[in-house]
Amino acid sequence: MNKSWYKLKIDTSSALIDPWPLIPKVPNFGIWLQPKESIFNKEWIDYVENLGLALSGSSMVFYRGPNWNTQYAHLDVDIIKDPSNEIPLVCYGVNWVLKGKDSSMVWYDMPDKKYEVRYTEARTPYVNFKIETLNEIDRCNIQLEPVLVRVNIPHSISVGNEERWCISARFKKHIRNMSWDSVVELFRSKDLLIER
Repeated sequence: MNKSWYKLKIDTSSALIDPWPLIPKVPNFGIWLQPKESIFNKEWIDYVENLGLALSGSSMVFYRGPNWNTQYAHLDVDIIKDPSNEIPLVCYGVNWVLKGKDSSMVWYDMPDKKYEVRYTEARTPYVNFKIETLNEIDRCNIQLEPVLVRVNIPHSISVGNEERWCISARFKKHIRNMSWDSVVELFRSKDLLIER
């Protein structure tokens, strides 16, 4: 089985600013790209940097209503500066869930086809695929503890009975565009990875 996630030995118990202002909900779905200082407190930003991981200027917050599921999986796309070049993909994020612990993140094989880039409400580029055309390869029930997640292959969220709020810490370009194997090895070399 392809491993598309690993639990991490990173303390996120006091990562968020306090009080953390939950972003106003939309009926079923929301994505927000936020400056890191509006999500994380300075002590946690410093803690992560002392681990040798530099957060990018922005990270993401996701919301899905109870049992709100989609027919699509997607890839995370980096900022597109030249549409005539290859589409730049973001390789990974560090995710944890504040609410929605009965939800699962699901990964799929990468299909062989051209990609069509679309944009979310947060103006982040995505590439979507119909789930019915994909082959599932991995699944994780993300909880309160942080999980290293692969986002440069198709992935989706299956939401259970509880609404889902997810934090996705994102990292500076020199490490966010590494290959998945290199990212896993980087976290392993820092003794932050919990093997599975």
